[in-house]
Amino acid sequence: MMRHVIPSVIVAMSFTMVAGCVTSIEEPTDEASQGVVQCEDNPPLVTRTQGFWQNHSCVVKGDATGVPLVPIALGASVSLDKPSAVYAYLDAPTQGNKQLILGHQLVASKLNAKAFGIGNVEFADYNADGVLETVNQLLDIADGLYDAGSSTDRVKMATILDKLNNTGTEEELYFDPTCKSAPVLPPPACE
Repeated sequence: MMRHVIPSVIVAMSFTMVAGCVTSIEEPTDEASQGVVQCEDNPPLVTRTQGFWQNHSCVVKGDATGVPLVPIALGASVSLDKPSAVYAYLDAPTQGNKQLILGHQLVASKLNAKAFGIGNVEFADYNADGVLETVNQLLDIADGLYDAGSSTDRVKMATILDKLNNTGTEEELYFDPTCKSAPVLPPPACE
């Protein structure tokens, strides 16, 4: 289990679960005591759909978290540098274009990975070797398929990423998606 030190806060006991980390802040027992972030073995998977990202450009811009989620690269061929570019890309009709179908899911997955720190979560066995790939590994594979994959492989990966983007939508957000509240920094990444 990886432990990250965070500034100590004097409280009796509080727990907050966000993006796969449990923040435990305990009343200090001596001068050296500090709160720590402990990573869970099976963290909750927090995600949002491509529709969420398309309709919450203020979150993509960083107004909700204080951290912009762009740029987003799709393979080696496309870079979305502004929230408006993300919106325009997700708004483009796919009309059966397998690269664009994959691209829509890939954009949402990359935004989910950046916003919720889910990159190290094991999710799907893409290559059928009996071992689940992490979200980051799936994103790397998807980047390659975006540039040079077959239609069949692009659809297979788009289906996996669609499932990813829809799996964690019931989990609570750590930020205000309307961007009307003060920005809340993302939780520390667990490795």
